[in-house]
Amino acid sequence: MTETTPPIVLFGATTASGTACLELAAGRPVVVAGRSQPLGWPNDRFLAIDLNEPSLPSPEALPESALLVSFAPIWLLAPYLEALYASWAGLGRPFPLAAVVACSSSSVITKRFAANREDRRLVERLLRAEDSLEATCAKAAIPCRILRPTLIYGQAGARGDQNLSHLLQMMRRFPCIPLPAETGLRQPIHGRQLAAAALHLADGATRVPVAITNQRIALGGDETLTYTALLRRLQQAARQRDPRDRAGRCRFLT
Repeated sequence: MTETTPPIVLFGATTASGTACLELAAGRPVVVAGRSQPLGWPNDRFLAIDLNEPSLPSPEALPESALLVSFAPIWLLAPYLEALYASWAGLGRPFPLAAVVACSSSSVITKRFAANREDRRLVERLLRAEDSLEATCAKAAIPCRILRPTLIYGQAGARGDQNLSHLLQMMRRFPCIPLPAETGLRQPIHGRQLAAAALHLADGATRVPVAITNQRIALGGDETLTYTALLRRLQQAARQRDPRDRAGRCRFLT
């Protein structure tokens, strides 16, 4: 990387995708922001910020013209950035960020007309956060890209996903799992793929006009699978790793 490579401010570094992002950004100037400092991460490149109870950093704490990449919950990030922009504007200082790339979820599309009330509430929360984040970036005149990944899986370092790994745990716990007749399709994306896409989009966001880069992008993996096929693929992988894995003996009832 050259000296002109923009610095990165990373939220959600302790997620699997965030851990992968740190690995992919090795050699670049990165500031990690969050509640937990990654093991071995330098103190001078860590900002203690709790998005649940946010406190704004001093103007000197954030690098200038930084690219913000976030794998943290977007409904926590959006009000934080709104408050950050208001604080900088009140001080008469230019906003320190050059672009924002934040993860939302494909649930905002797939669960929009769900019968379940909690699913509909999730969609409303995601949409409000997406709208708020775009509005803040518009006021700051910086590009904003919102990623809507599908089912995220995989492990980076010691960090595993909370999706497919959870399904494996269920398969190990129960001798059989009932499946509904209509399960729809899934397009799982590996956490490392998501991290690579976020970095690529962040780097490219400042190279084109702001209006073009304000996008909400659906992201999926390399394959489209039915839910049953996804479970069988997991089961097969579990058997290959360990023939004694109890997940390999789980039966699917349709």
